[in-house]
Amino acid sequence: MTVRRRAHLRRALSGAATAMIATTLIGPLSAPAAGADPATERAAPEPEAVDVLAVTQEFGSSADTGDLVVLRLTITADRLVDGEVTVTNESSRLVVRRDVQVAGGSTEEVLVVAPVIDVFSGPFVVSLVDGGSVIADDRVRFVSDSGTDVAAVMPVLASRAGDPPARVTLAGDLRRVDLVPLSLDVLELGPTALTQLDTVLATSDDLVALAPTARLSLFAWVERGGHLVLDDADDLTALPAEWRPGDAGYALAGRGEIRLADGVLTAGDWDAAIAPAALSPTDASIPFGADSFIDPRVTLAERAGVELPRLDRIVVALAVYVLLIGPVLYLVLRRLRRLTAAWIAIPAISVVMATGVVITSRDWGSDDGTTGATVVESGPVGSVIGYQQLLTSRGGGTASFTVPSGWAPAEPGLFEWWADTSTSRTAAVAPDGSTVFEARLEPGQVTVAGARGGDERSLLSVDGAIGDDGTIRGTVTNTSGADLVSVAVFAAGRGVLVGDLAAGATATYEIDDPLDDPDVFDSPVRNAWSDPDRGLGFDAAPTPGIDLGIWTWFASSNPRVFPVGLVRAAGWTTGLTAPVTDGDASAVDNVALVTSIAPIANAAASLVPPAVRWEQIESAFDPRTGEPGAPVFRFVVPPDAPVDDLVLELPRGILSAEVLDARGRWVRLDDRDDETREEAVDVAARHVVDGAVVVRIALDFAQNPDVQTIHPLLRGGDA
Repeated sequence: MTVRRRAHLRRALSGAATAMIATTLIGPLSAPAAGADPATERAAPEPEAVDVLAVTQEFGSSADTGDLVVLRLTITADRLVDGEVTVTNESSRLVVRRDVQVAGGSTEEVLVVAPVIDVFSGPFVVSLVDGGSVIADDRVRFVSDSGTDVAAVMPVLASRAGDPPARVTLAGDLRRVDLVPLSLDVLELGPTALTQLDTVLATSDDLVALAPTARLSLFAWVERGGHLVLDDADDLTALPAEWRPGDAGYALAGRGEIRLADGVLTAGDWDAAIAPAALSPTDASIPFGADSFIDPRVTLAERAGVELPRLDRIVVALAVYVLLIGPVLYLVLRRLRRLTAAWIAIPAISVVMATGVVITSRDWGSDDGTTGATVVESGPVGSVIGYQQLLTSRGGGTASFTVPSGWAPAEPGLFEWWADTSTSRTAAVAPDGSTVFEARLEPGQVTVAGARGGDERSLLSVDGAIGDDGTIRGTVTNTSGADLVSVAVFAAGRGVLVGDLAAGATATYEIDDPLDDPDVFDSPVRNAWSDPDRGLGFDAAPTPGIDLGIWTWFASSNPRVFPVGLVRAAGWTTGLTAPVTDGDASAVDNVALVTSIAPIANAAASLVPPAVRWEQIESAFDPRTGEPGAPVFRFVVPPDAPVDDLVLELPRGILSAEVLDARGRWVRLDDRDDETREEAVDVAARHVVDGAVVVRIALDFAQNPDVQTIHPLLRGGDA
C-alpha cells in the first residue's frame, strides 16, 4: 500500500468515526418526543411578519399639481422607537420631518401634509428613522386624472347613510368620483389639508359638531372653490348668513358653492348630489392667463439690503486687472529690464486686487434685516395666509423661521417659474404642531422658504352687484386692524383704484363698462396700479405701497386670480405682524397683500354675463392622447337671477351645442353649418338644473386654429 493510499484510508476512517460519535451524542437530543408527530413538528408556522411602517393616502391617489396631500403613517413597533419620519419627493428639495415616539408593542398613527410640486415627478418616499438609521420605508405615488374627482364623506352623514360606494359616475358620463371618508383629525391640520378634495358631503349636524379650527379649515376650503353638499337644512347656523342656501337650494360662497341635497345622500343617490369640479389649470384647454411681473425674490432681497455689485463696476475691475498684468506690467518690466520679476509681480497684483474686492464687497451683501411677504386671502369666517421669508447667510450654515400649528409647506407650484430647486430645505414638525422651516446655505447664498396656514380673523370684505345700466357697484370694508393703502377692486376684466382705507373704514366703488368676456392675457391690474420700474404703467406715477413681486407670487400660485362672476378687492399694508413664532416677529420687515372675493349679484332685470360664473369641465383635447374632443362648460347663475329667458351665445367656430337635462341626457340645442350660423340659441328654464347649465359643444377644428379659446356665453334674452 502506498503512502498516499494509507493517508486516504486514515481520513476515511476518521470521518466515519466522527459521524458515528455525532450520531450517538446528538441523535437522542434531536429525536422527537414520544408521541409527537414529526409532520406536525416540520409544519410549525413562523410568526407572521408585521409592517413596521405603512403609508396610506388619506384621500386616494388622484391629485393635481400644486395640491397638498395628506399621508397617514401607521407605525407598529416591537421595541421603543424614538426617532422621526421623513417625506421626500423627486420634484422638490424639501424634506418634511416629524418626530415620533412609539412604545414597544404598540401602534401609532401620524398625519403628514406634503406638497405635490409635479404629480409626474415620481413617488413620495416615506422613511422611519431611529438612532440615525432608516429602519423602515414605504413609497406612494399620486396620479393626475382629469376624469376623476374626489368627494369626502363626513362622519355623521356616513353613520346615517351607511358606507358609500367606492366610486360613482356622474350624469352625462361627465366624471368619475372617488368617495373617501373625511376624518376630523385631518380637519385639525388646517385649511391647506383639503386641497386634494373637490367636494365634501355632510349633514348640518356635521357642521354644528365641528370645533372652531376644523370649521375654519372646511369653510376656507369652500371659499377657495370647494363644493359643500348638505343632505339637510335642519340647522344652518354654523354657516355665515350670506352662505346659507335659500329657496333656490344653493348659495355661492367665494369661489365655492354650498348646496342642499334634501335627503338624496341618505337615500343612497350619491351621484345625483355631486356636481363636476372645474378642470385644473394644467388640464383645461381654455387659457387662464397669469399676472407675472417680477421675480418675488427680487423685492424681498431689495428690502433686506441684499444686492450684487453693479455690472459696470465688475467690467471696470476686470479691465483694470487685465491691463495691469498684461501690457502695463510688460512695458514697465521691459523698461526696467526685469522681465523675470513678473513671477513675483503678477501674484502680488492679484493679491492686491483680491483684497480690494473683499473690502469693497462688504456692502454688497445683506444688512442682516429679516424680510417677509404675506398674502392674506380673507373670507367671512377667517383667512388663509401665505408667508414667504428671505433666508440669507454670510458665512454659510443654516437659516430658519418657525410658524404656528396648522401650517404646511408652500412650495413653488408649476407656474412659479422663479422656483429655487437647488437649495435643500426641511420642514420639521414639532410635537406641539409648530413647523420649523430651515435651509442649508453656502456662504453668501440667498433663498426663500414659504408656508401656508389659517387665521380665524376676517381682515377684508367686499361685495358687488351689477344693475341694468351695466355698472358694478359695491363696498369694501377693512377689518384688519391696520391701515390699508392703494386698495383696488377688480371685476369683469376691469379695475379701479379705491385709495387708502383706514382700519375699520368702508369705501364704495363703481366699475363702468365691465366686459362680458374678459381677455385672460390682459390683466386688469394695469387699470388700478402702476410701477414704471417694473414695467407696469410706463407713463404713470408709481402707486404707493404696492409690491409687484408679492402680487406675482399670489397670482402665480392662484392662476385663476380673477374668477369669472366674482369681484376681488386687494390692498397693501406694513401693519400686520409676520406670522412667525421664533424671535421677535415685530422686527420682521413684513409687507402684506390683503385680498377678498365675493360673487357679483345680478341686480338687473335680466341675467348679465359678468354675474355668471363658468368653468371648463372637459377639455377640447383628450388629456391622454391629445386628440380633439368636445369641451364641456358649466355655468352657474346667481341664486336670485331670473332663468326663464336665457340664451346661449355661440361664437364662430362652434358647430353645435348640447345641454345636460335633469335626467342626465344630452339635448341638442341646434344644428349649425356655414350657411346658417345663429349667434345665440334659446335655453329653456327646465335645462337650468340646480342653478347650473351644463353645455357641451362641437368645435370646428379645421377652420379655427385658435379653437381652444372659443367658448359659449350664457346671458338673459334682454341683456
